[in-house]
Amino acid sequence: MTLIQKKLIRKLKNLSEQSILEIIDFTDFLVLKNKRQSRFKESLKEIKQGFVSVIGDKNDLDEHFNSLLSEK
Repeated sequence: MTLIQKKLIRKLKNLSEQSILEIIDFTDFLVLKNKRQSRFKESLKEIKQGFVSVIGDKNDLDEHFNSLLSEK
């Protein structure tokens, strides 16, 4: 687990699942706006993994996020 994921997990434990899903939607938006910046996309992947660690395994969410990251 990366440092950014550990920090996120600590901060997110007090948020509701709905709040976390809203943040994930925002990261999806950022990915779409910054498709060509691979370093930025990697950071978003780490952030998203932190979210998933807090709310549990969300396979459909994973697939959705990964499909956004793979678009060119």
